[in-house]
Amino acid sequence: MNVITIQSEALHVLIEEVIQHLATSHSEPQKTWLTTTEAMALLNIRSKTTMQNLRNNGCIKYTQMGKLIQYDRASILQFLEDNSREPFKQRKK
Repeated sequence: MNVITIQSEALHVLIEEVIQHLATSHSEPQKTWLTTTEAMALLNIRSKTTMQNLRNNGCIKYTQMGKLIQYDRASILQFLEDNSREPFKQRKK
């Protein structure tokens, strides 16, 4: 039997790296189409009227089958990116 010794700090770093690797290698692929509830959560909005306005104004891509409406994740992320603003730079005193 072989005994391996390692410093406690190095052990903690190793454990964190293993956890990170497992989290990234075993994560589920993200869905392409989101329900209204999922899309609202991603956009951080609470109003279904706002979702309807985003659809009506062509801001985000969606599909509708009967009463079921689903939203394209990529178009929502693009909408958020297109509407993002750079932070203000603080003046040096």
